[in-house]
Amino acid sequence: MPKIDLDPAAQAVVHLLDSVTDDQLAGPTPCTQMSVATLLDHLMGLTLAFTWAAGKIRPPADGPAPRPGLAAADNLDPDWRSELPKRLTELVEAWREPSAWTGQAEAGGVTMPAEVAAAVALDEIVLHGWDLARATGQPYTCDPASTAVVLEFVTRAADAEPGQLRDGLFGPPVEVPADASAFERALGLAGRDPGWSPAAEVVRQLFAAYLAQDRAAAEALVDEDFRFTSPQDDHIDRAAYFERCFPTAERVRRQEIQRQARTGDDVFVMYEYELQTGAVHRNAELLTVRSGRVVEVQVFFGGRY
Repeated sequence: MPKIDLDPAAQAVVHLLDSVTDDQLAGPTPCTQMSVATLLDHLMGLTLAFTWAAGKIRPPADGPAPRPGLAAADNLDPDWRSELPKRLTELVEAWREPSAWTGQAEAGGVTMPAEVAAAVALDEIVLHGWDLARATGQPYTCDPASTAVVLEFVTRAADAEPGQLRDGLFGPPVEVPADASAFERALGLAGRDPGWSPAAEVVRQLFAAYLAQDRAAAEALVDEDFRFTSPQDDHIDRAAYFERCFPTAERVRRQEIQRQARTGDDVFVMYEYELQTGAVHRNAELLTVRSGRVVEVQVFFGGRY
């Protein structure tokens, strides 16, 4: 494997950091169960872990633990805006040393050939750079050389036997269009939807909370000035929605989002649901999301399918 230059991918992450606001830290990311703060803590840990891997250095017992797989928002260093660029620079420089590419390397408790460790490090920086950009509404471009390495890595991971390379790194592959770019194909193989957005994730979480009848989770996603409209409900408020509409999920056996499109604050969703009676229907909804909360839902009933 030719030596990898991590600098373009590292710089792409650095360019994102100044535009991450404090009120975005609690927001969702394409990594399920990871907030923006958790993702940043993960980046802080993995950069240190793979810098040590390049230098064949075992983590010091009394030093900062990189915890690449144990990230947590509460552990995020308050100086991450200045500290993470430093760690990315150190990572790049460490892998420019010829000795980094010899023998074995250890990161996160896993020992692997050094060249594989470099590919994993690049894969992590690129994919999580894209995650951070998407979560914070920023553009992201992956350079062609990094794209080629990441696409090769995730393709091999997708073909690996269960319990091998893929486990713990990626979610299930996401289907992408036939004309998708190389980077979009890499995202799909890494379990990411290239069309992911924070607003769409809020909508997904609200649908899941409805189906699970998790009222606390739903209330956290619905704005205080929420309005709900359907052919049977005319701009009812939040209280009326939770009293009248939210409990209806008990009639639903299955619900699946089939189409989703976003324009600005609006997310348009077409979904199919099966009633306990076995009848299958399709509806469409237009949901408006602002500052991570749903402020309005307009429902358009479809027919039996």
